[in-house]
Amino acid sequence: MVSFKCRLDGSCCRKFWIPVTHIDLWRLYYYGGYYDLESYVRLIESSDPTSDPRPLLFNGKYKHLALTKRDKGCIFLENGKCRVHSYKPLVCRFTHLSMLRRRLTILKLKLMRTLAR
Repeated sequence: MVSFKCRLDGSCCRKFWIPVTHIDLWRLYYYGGYYDLESYVRLIESSDPTSDPRPLLFNGKYKHLALTKRDKGCIFLENGKCRVHSYKPLVCRFTHLSMLRRRLTILKLKLMRTLAR
């Protein structure tokens, strides 16, 4: 089992844009009382309709739903802490797992090369 503990330091929120799904928006609405979508969601244009996460089609253009960013990162980052940590978007929940998966893939490739010798 993979164990990971969020450091709650906001480094992910400052470094990356945060794509959101309709489920993420519902969780922010239902659990956090964030009813005004325009205040925390923005659209980011995408030139590739097959990119991950898949963009949505708005007025003939492909766009991603994303959390609004301020100078210091995600709109929900406050004093280095996530205000929505208990119901944060899925991408925030899995960011570190995808980084770990990449590292494990590299280790696996190195092991396979060693065993092939």
